Amino acid sequence: MGIGSVVFAAGLVVFTFAKRPETDVEKQKRMDHVIELAIADGVLTKNELSKIKELAEESGMDAATIIKDAEQKMAELGIASETELVDYAKKSGDDFEKYVVQNFSKKYFTVKEWAGDKYVNGVYAETTQHPDLLMELSSHGVKHLLSVECKWRKEFHNDFIQFANEAQLKRYKKYEKDNGIPVFIALGVGGTPSKPAQLFVIPLRSLRKVHVHKDQLEDHQKDVDAEFYYDHETRNFR
Repeated sequence: MGIGSVVFAAGLVVFTFAKRPETDVEKQKRMDHVIELAIADGVLTKNELSKIKELAEESGMDAATIIKDAEQKMAELGIASETELVDYAKKSGDDFEKYVVQNFSKKYFTVKEWAGDKYVNGVYAETTQHPDLLMELSSHGVKHLLSVECKWRKEFHNDFIQFANEAQLKRYKKYEKDNGIPVFIALGVGGTPSKPAQLFVIPLRSLRKVHVHKDQLEDHQKDVDAEFYYDHETRNFR
């Protein structure tokens, strides 16, 4: 989604700075090109919708009709418009969290906490700031806790992936330190959130930056269909 938005913005800038007056045909070509860029990444974002409306107003076009046509084109291509998705990023996150939860054996693991993200006017539960999952392992009559933050990304960019922002990384590390509970990043890449092409499980303690090179992930890759295993003595989770 990010690359498409950048390309979209770049394309819009190129057209915006055209110096001579445009004919109706040129205006339509400009709009067609902007629409093509906007839907190239599979979703019509709020920013793209705003830019389309702005361009339509400048060109004397009907924005509602243009957006409807763009959504129709996406539907014909088998692409869901973001106006039909309450929150595309949240849905992807939720689907990947469900995938991760299902990879824990019910025989040994219990979900103790599943952090939500509901809030209003800046008011939210403390657990919203915690890693997504707090899991409890029952082994030989003893219980052990571990936390898992779930992240799904569509692909690597220049062999790197950003799994979080700086504030999130700082928050996860504080949670781990304050609670004495090991935190792991379950990172899905490619495929779909509910069935990623690749899966990596990385100890938070080994991460210093929010960008990770694919070479750093080789030792943390696991079978996407295998159940999770946790060795509480070594704090090895895979």
